[in-house]
Amino acid sequence: MKNKNVNKKLIIGIIIVGAFISSLNQTVMTASLPRIMTEFGITASVGQWLTTGYLLVMGIMIPCTGYLMEHFSSRKLYLISVSLFFIGCAAAAFSPNIYLLLLARVVQALGAGILLPLPQVVAFRLYRPEERGTIMGIVGLTTGFAPAFGPTFAGWIADSFGWRSIFYIMCALAALSIVLGIVKLPEEEKHSEGKLDILSVILSTIGFCGLLTGVSNQGIYGFFSPVVFGPLAVGILCIVLFSLRQLKLPSPLLELRIFQNRNFTLGTVLLIFAYGSMLSVSTLLPIYIQNLRHYSATVSGLVMLPGALFLALLNPLCGRILDKRGPYLLSLAGLVLLGGATFGLSFIGIDTPLATVVILYAFRTLGVVALLQPLQTWAVNSVESKFISHGTALMNTVRQVGGSIISALLVTVMSVSARDNGDMKGIETSFLVTSILVFLSLAVSAILMRPKKSAEESREKESAAALPEDSSHIIITIAREYGSGGREIGLKVAQ
Repeated sequence: MKNKNVNKKLIIGIIIVGAFISSLNQTVMTASLPRIMTEFGITASVGQWLTTGYLLVMGIMIPCTGYLMEHFSSRKLYLISVSLFFIGCAAAAFSPNIYLLLLARVVQALGAGILLPLPQVVAFRLYRPEERGTIMGIVGLTTGFAPAFGPTFAGWIADSFGWRSIFYIMCALAALSIVLGIVKLPEEEKHSEGKLDILSVILSTIGFCGLLTGVSNQGIYGFFSPVVFGPLAVGILCIVLFSLRQLKLPSPLLELRIFQNRNFTLGTVLLIFAYGSMLSVSTLLPIYIQNLRHYSATVSGLVMLPGALFLALLNPLCGRILDKRGPYLLSLAGLVLLGGATFGLSFIGIDTPLATVVILYAFRTLGVVALLQPLQTWAVNSVESKFISHGTALMNTVRQVGGSIISALLVTVMSVSARDNGDMKGIETSFLVTSILVFLSLAVSAILMRPKKSAEESREKESAAALPEDSSHIIITIAREYGSGGREIGLKVAQ
């Protein structure tokens, strides 16, 4: 058993390394964006595609991971995806213009789209439900700490060695991940039947691209431009056709019937808004600090560093709280912190002390850490075990694409407001709209996530009432820890 535990930790640890660098790569462009905008002569609306485009391609790849995890071993998927990521980073390091840099980001995202959900699926397969909160808190470093740490890391590297050096370092980390995977990861046998439905992949690709393209173009051309409503219409049509096709296929690319599970659907929707809020502020804050306040990229990264440290330290703790207390109070606390701190950011100005911005961003991050991984673990725990890979793929797809769309919408809000009122007012307006979305999510969560008293709990109390007063707490305690089987054990112990 001891050896088995060591192997589980080793497998998760290696896969987390690859997922960490791919997740880190989501936001390394934010601190470097002002420099890249100046070097290539592009606007913020074009430059944000380096981040949102990366996230979009990840969102296109992630739907395939449910199928891929059932047909290929974790080792093969890991090595292929890290290799793609390595090639993309090498291409980005030598890109002479924005077009090749965007293409390199696409190649990176092809690998990252498989890497990101991989540790989550593997963790759910290796660990029991009552252990998943804690282990997913550690896995959450890939989706929480890495994107938050990205601007700090990239800011210092960009100021010291230039933005291209970021990708040199990414290449080295990817190469290390490949070596670890070859040497240490065990091979698995896969015998699942069913073929990859190419039409589903095409429909999902066109659909998600259309949605994000239309939303991103709105800030430049206005809603009634053909380059806005045209892609939106095509995207919505393809997503509808994709969804209908999944419901008819015997072996769908994504098992959409999982959305019939109320907890899974609610957790996914909340994750979209939380993730979109995190991405939008991570994009807008460096623009505020560097372009409007004229500080360096290093300072921009340092402003976000305390928040990143909160994520690193508190992710495992929130996982343990989830295992013992459930998601309700944790989610409400996270939404209060996220919404309140973002609302505070809507009042910052040119003369606001940077210490105030540091504190507000740190409190926002506390909200994020209480939301992202706990919500995802709770939602995926609620689906049947045979659908774990599909549930993880589906949640990551919707989170990445939905979060990217919300982030692009909030950047659009900034661009439209800045056009008439100046850049500072644009950023303030975007923060205000973000906080409103979070508070709406808080109201929904308070109503729909409230735990209901189950029939099982009622039986526990009835059984306990029939025994001496000093024995009743034994039954309830054991039952809460071990479920329905624990109730029977508790009765016998108390008797």
